[in-house]
Amino acid sequence: LALGAAARGHARSATCLSPAGFWAAPWQYPYAKAVFRAMQSSGPLKAYLPTLARSAFGRGVINAAIVAHPSRMTAEQAIGDAQSFFRAKDAVDAVLAERLEFTESAAIPADVPVTIAWGEKDRLLPPSQARVAKRHLPDATFILLRDCGHVPMTDDPKAVAKILLDGSAKN
Repeated sequence: LALGAAARGHARSATCLSPAGFWAAPWQYPYAKAVFRAMQSSGPLKAYLPTLARSAFGRGVINAAIVAHPSRMTAEQAIGDAQSFFRAKDAVDAVLAERLEFTESAAIPADVPVTIAWGEKDRLLPPSQARVAKRHLPDATFILLRDCGHVPMTDDPKAVAKILLDGSAKN
């Protein structure tokens, strides 16, 4: 979304966290789609969320695909994140309706700084996709988020806040 806004002249800077659309291998899009579908299909387990979230193992069951260290989450955070994900089903369905491929890199004006941060332990959109993004956006700043998964704001919220603030301060 941020890259698209930048390409359309609607952003003065763009900062992205493991953006979709830079597939490095043919299996990656169907894999990501299958992971999201599996997570959505676990909706009937909503009644068991409080029980699962009480243990580190249960938090891993709920969030292992998107967080590098789900055991570090509080039970309340794990429950809240899962409930929010289930409520966002229509949005997730819309995003997954067709394979997204970012093709507007040439349209991003040269004076719009782009920062892309990628979780080192992203299991949903692996860091190999950052290399594809780098080929499309060679002038972008790339940051590897050490010890973070696909949702780095859970693994290292301070680092993500700094990246977002630094990225928006460039313009």
